[in-house]
Amino acid sequence: MPFININQTKAQEIWPGMKARLHHSDDHTFGVIEIAEGAVLPEHHHPHVQYTYMLEGQMEFTIGGETAVLEAGMLAHIPSDVPHSATALTRVVVMDTFHPVREDLKE
Repeated sequence: MPFININQTKAQEIWPGMKARLHHSDDHTFGVIEIAEGAVLPEHHHPHVQYTYMLEGQMEFTIGGETAVLEAGMLAHIPSDVPHSATALTRVVVMDTFHPVREDLKE
């Protein structure tokens, strides 16, 4: 399947205030996540390497104890098992990739 219309993928709530449209390949998970203003992603960690690319909005992101406010065009890299958390300062849209596949996010 070389082409995917992520807009036709069913959205699922992965955390309160966070709806994701996800696609899983054999070795990656790709997602577009819409985050409501004020939504909080509590500190957590997972074995997956994650990249988060900001498409819209502003989000305060903490990775391994370092905090920054991310805006459209910025990228966050989260290594495997590093604690991270975030708070949406506005409505946010991000693109996330995970390696390996996030089996826990498959419906």
